Amino acid sequence: MVNSRAYNVRNCLFMVVCSVTLGVCVTDTSFAQEPSRKDSAREHFQRGMEFYEEGRYDAALAEFQRAYDLAPAHQALYNLGRVHAALGHAVESARAYEQYLKDARGRVPRRKIREVRAALRREQSRIARLVVDTPVRGAVVSIDGSDVASTPLTEPIFVSAGSHTVEVRAPGYASSKRSIRVAGGVERRIKVDLSRMVERSGTLRIVTSVPGVDVQVDGRPVGRTPLDATVPVASGEHEVTGTRLGYKAARQTVQVPDGAELNVRLELVRSEHPRTDAVGRLRLRLPDAPYVLRVDEEVISTRDNLLSLPAGVHQIDIEMAERRPFSQQVTVPVGSAADIVPALEWTPDAQASRYRTARRRRRVGKGLLITGLLVAGGSGGVLGWNEREITRTDDEILAISDECRVDCADSVRERGESLRDDQSRQDVLRAVSIVGVALGAASMATGIVLWVATPGDREIDRKARFTSRVHAGPGSITWRSAF
Repeated sequence: MVNSRAYNVRNCLFMVVCSVTLGVCVTDTSFAQEPSRKDSAREHFQRGMEFYEEGRYDAALAEFQRAYDLAPAHQALYNLGRVHAALGHAVESARAYEQYLKDARGRVPRRKIREVRAALRREQSRIARLVVDTPVRGAVVSIDGSDVASTPLTEPIFVSAGSHTVEVRAPGYASSKRSIRVAGGVERRIKVDLSRMVERSGTLRIVTSVPGVDVQVDGRPVGRTPLDATVPVASGEHEVTGTRLGYKAARQTVQVPDGAELNVRLELVRSEHPRTDAVGRLRLRLPDAPYVLRVDEEVISTRDNLLSLPAGVHQIDIEMAERRPFSQQVTVPVGSAADIVPALEWTPDAQASRYRTARRRRRVGKGLLITGLLVAGGSGGVLGWNEREITRTDDEILAISDECRVDCADSVRERGESLRDDQSRQDVLRAVSIVGVALGAASMATGIVLWVATPGDREIDRKARFTSRVHAGPGSITWRSAF
């Protein structure tokens, strides 16, 4: 009888181990930690730091901007703000600092935030507001060679304190150009009277289906797309030509009316037999979910996401459920592959859904932990009391057995039968108590893992805010992100 009890105890203990193991194994793993991210934009960033320390601010600006384009990070924004400030670009510096304060919130010490806010106030004090008044509606206002607005202005034009060249032009009018000096924190108003031209003229606004196209008007180079400004031309017929390596040349003859602005779009088609030094490959790393891919506004359907494209700049657009649209220009290298893992951030609704799921799982984890403590504690108490009763019953049965060897009275025999009935009930209670302890332990283990493994709101925010990573290897460039 005693050996049978020991066998039952071993079986019950085996059930405890299996139940706890099962509770840990079934724990939700949907919040697996995202893979470690490599800071592959470090080369451009480090080179920018070297140029900055050498006082070569133009070169530092190009390196920091490239590092930020490849891997948007608040560290690059901070250094962009510093370089723009050193170059006297107060407007661009203030924009970089403002974006830094948004992206770095909660991720850098307060001392750093105070430092950047002080730098932002300093740059804002160096920004002037420029208002251009002209009776001609639709006139294009250009600051230092770049078109920035058209009349009538809906708001002032922000410029850095110092000297600037302001040009105002309109079809059918002679352009007006003047140099001005403005101080920071003031509003400067300029009145421009445009005089009509005797010679007829118009303007062309030229766009292309792919970026990086060299544009010519009547054989005269006017720039590479995207063009920052419109192209002034005499009224009449003109030939617009666009060329890019790996594409057939696009030509279009247009008739420009007097005083009109004409929109011209050049559609470039890939060459059927491009040169080997004009082709590269683009491989997209996307999650297993439906998506729409556009390359240079053309919808692309491919199974392995490996595209053969003309080398150079291309516009990539991706749309995917529960993700914000991805849009970025990428450079395809010649003769090698560019591996891209796009930054597909969650939409606010998807992020809110993850908040709710995580909070619900944490509540379930806490509930399982408390329930397991109560069940295991109660079952353990009953088990301890029952074990004492089992010991007492076994001792009485042994005593009755010894007594019955000499003379077994009816009352003693009846007492023995009653004790055997007690033994049966105690065995059942022991098994139930051990199962209760096992279930309580499994519940506690599951609750602890759910509670601890489920990410908090800050962790979800960190995963939702994508920071692109770039790795440059031999013959390839790789952008990486976490999905």
